[in-house]
Amino acid sequence: MKKFRPPHLDAPPAYATTANPTIGEFVAKRRRRSRKQATAAPTDIVGSKTTAAYRAHTYHTKVPPEGIVPFIEHYSRPGDVVIDPFCGSGMTGVGALQAGRRAVLCDLSPAATFIAATYCLPCDPDLLRREAGRVLEAVRPEIEPFYTTRCRQCGEPAPIRFTVWSDQYGCPDCDHQFVLWDVARGERRVKGVVVCPQCGRRGQRGEWTLLEPVPVIVKYTCPNGCGQGLDVPPDDADIEACRQADSGQWDKRLAYPRTPIPTHGDEIARVHNQGIARVDQLFTRRNLRAIAALWHAVCTVPDLACRRQLLACVSGSMPRASRTNKYIPALGVAPGPILGTMYIPGFHPELNVLALFGRKVNDAARYYASVGADPQADRIRISTQSATDLANIPDETIDYVFTDPPFGSNIAYSELNLLWESWLGVRTAVNDEAIVSRTQGKTSDDYCGLMTQAFAEVRRVLRRGGRLSIVFHNSSGDVWRALQDAIDAAGLTVESAVTFDKGPNQSFKQFTSQGAVTHDLVVTCTRRRGRGRATLATEHDVLAFLRDALASTPTSKKPDARKLYSAAIANFLVAGLRVPVGYAEFRRLLAGMRKAK
Repeated sequence: MKKFRPPHLDAPPAYATTANPTIGEFVAKRRRRSRKQATAAPTDIVGSKTTAAYRAHTYHTKVPPEGIVPFIEHYSRPGDVVIDPFCGSGMTGVGALQAGRRAVLCDLSPAATFIAATYCLPCDPDLLRREAGRVLEAVRPEIEPFYTTRCRQCGEPAPIRFTVWSDQYGCPDCDHQFVLWDVARGERRVKGVVVCPQCGRRGQRGEWTLLEPVPVIVKYTCPNGCGQGLDVPPDDADIEACRQADSGQWDKRLAYPRTPIPTHGDEIARVHNQGIARVDQLFTRRNLRAIAALWHAVCTVPDLACRRQLLACVSGSMPRASRTNKYIPALGVAPGPILGTMYIPGFHPELNVLALFGRKVNDAARYYASVGADPQADRIRISTQSATDLANIPDETIDYVFTDPPFGSNIAYSELNLLWESWLGVRTAVNDEAIVSRTQGKTSDDYCGLMTQAFAEVRRVLRRGGRLSIVFHNSSGDVWRALQDAIDAAGLTVESAVTFDKGPNQSFKQFTSQGAVTHDLVVTCTRRRGRGRATLATEHDVLAFLRDALASTPTSKKPDARKLYSAAIANFLVAGLRVPVGYAEFRRLLAGMRKAK
């Protein structure tokens, strides 16, 4: 097989896959500050996950840019410099450019800064569509037959929307082999306990011998209008197409990364239990072949800016094209991977990669059309570096900071980004990753130390009178106290805190876990004069807050515990009191108070 060669990503001076050396000069070019009056202070904010800006590329966490703009417009003026030292997919940059500011985006993850660059650097949407059309025409003769079935009603060729694969197991007692699909379809999720259809043995899924998965359902749309989204069992031709995608002669130009997956990790290592040892094995062979073909064709696109955006469309397709995608039998839908995890569901839908890529191109083109064609490279600098060391940014040169840092142990970014970074040919330097991690040996104290370094750097580069706004949420009181300690140790103090509702589309963990919080807080800080306050609030303070909150809640309305918890945290932060309880303890106190009433 041809050796995989990653693409060239840098776009100087705007974007670098290392520490960008041009930021100092960029922020030194001071423009005359606008005298425009600041907008009103933001109150509770609601965002949406359905906009073109949000959908153009996937990422583990995002703050919708329309929710960021009010903060930027209140705490800075047109022409000012806004920085996000934990930029993720670059939504702060999108918001800053929309608001007429200049932006500096930094992140430790090169996958994150690559995505941020695709959002913040210009691209002609019409050219993007044309080049994407050429790419699809180049790969279609080889790849499209693998995603074609026969309409069961009219017999004509029909494009496959997706194929559902099911795990297959062997019984350790009687050696009988059976398909999970046949014995364990639950109403909304795969049943945890499996019963052998031959000998009656019962056991958890991890107690059985895992075999190769098999296709069980083909969902297609007949072009002749025989029906929309028809579900049928695969026939012999469908099964043969799966085999041919693997055993057929691959184009000799195609290559893909065979990056080993670490055997130790907070999230990613679990796939070893499912027989997956390399990144390429996260895909079915059919989808791997399609992605490799698209990747190769995109790398030949002559326009560099368009090439980068098309690579983003391919990489943005990868999570849903992978075996981490989930299928809900009762609803007949494939909603996407379980966010924030690395897990292969028992039923995983294999989406048509060509159609998936086409949808990503349409999302990206709509986004670029919405932001206009004005060049933005002179208003943005994107840098791949740790937030703990902003040495390439001079003192007191930044007007405002808006950032969405890691939330303790909530998401293992460096592990989950391995999929993208393997194809991009870059890797996160995990030593500086601000996270609580069992496998990295990082405790809450280590997390606090790294966040303190980052906030101290923010204080150094922030102009006098400037503000730092932090988007944060966590169900752990320890993590909230670690954040407070980091803010205090960096010489900052909390000025205000408002809730940020990202809309109804919750993550899987937020939707399924009673112990998960759903409302972020935007905590705004300023430079502190004198010593900070570090008084720990008590259970009595929590009860006092709850009494006041319940007194203003109609007795006919059940209080929202998750929203109340966010409001309580905001109350303690602004009062300078260290958060006393986590969400589980808060719920217990709330339940006791409601029962007493």
